[in-house]
Amino acid sequence: MRDIDFLVEEADLPGVEAVLGKLGYHQQSSRPAGSYATHHHSMPFYHPQRGVWVEVHRGLVPQREKGRAGRIFRLDTVKSQLRPSVFRGRVVTRLSDELQIPYIASHWAREFKTVGGMVALLDIMYLLKNTGGALDWGRILDWMRDSTAAAHLYLLLAYLDFRAALVRGGLPDLTCLLGTLVQETFTSHPALRAACGAGIEAHASTLVPTIEAARRRYAPDADWTAESLARHTQVVLQGAFVLAKALDDPAVVLDAVAQLRRHVELLLPRPTERRRG
Repeated sequence: MRDIDFLVEEADLPGVEAVLGKLGYHQQSSRPAGSYATHHHSMPFYHPQRGVWVEVHRGLVPQREKGRAGRIFRLDTVKSQLRPSVFRGRVVTRLSDELQIPYIASHWAREFKTVGGMVALLDIMYLLKNTGGALDWGRILDWMRDSTAAAHLYLLLAYLDFRAALVRGGLPDLTCLLGTLVQETFTSHPALRAACGAGIEAHASTLVPTIEAARRRYAPDADWTAESLARHTQVVLQGAFVLAKALDDPAVVLDAVAQLRRHVELLLPRPTERRRG
């Protein structure tokens, strides 16, 4: 879990923040304190022993975006979409599935974060899977009429469709030509083997800057390198491609990617430095 978000009435904000202070949470951010006066949440709270961030929200979107977002994120709409739920054994109130989807999409599209950006995609996938087709899309589309949230939702769903199409395309479309070639020619055609190796290494190298940025931020004292993790992604993927072909099952690749993600999450634990807000 990266953080916990509360949505409260403006008048209740001081009381909630006071309780967090008594529980050992402290506000910290690299942003100026004054910038939160018109933000949709106050300065984030952090608990140093628990490693948990908490944001107390007064709204779903920043003040500057409310006009462009239309009525979908207005307070009256939000109140009408509050639903009872349970979180770790405690009774809580959450947004309806219909409102969560455009909200998650808007939050994802606002920044396109390299680190953490997959969380929104997984949240949407989980919602779509577990609602079993019971979503009221008519209501969602009505909310988004003349709203920037419509573009955000379309972009996110289109991206998910694209990724799903890659897997549904069949193993020849899903797997790697270079990996296949090098398995067949690594002894008989040294030049071709070298070319395939260069191609695979070149692809891995495109990940190095992103991994290095994440390593410096989340694991600055780690004894592994960005280059080694980038190459490891190719080890996992190429091996998954071979096994998927042997078993005639593209799902093998999806499972391998999921395991790779868990490995990366262990290498890059939740940050403890000051939150950017």
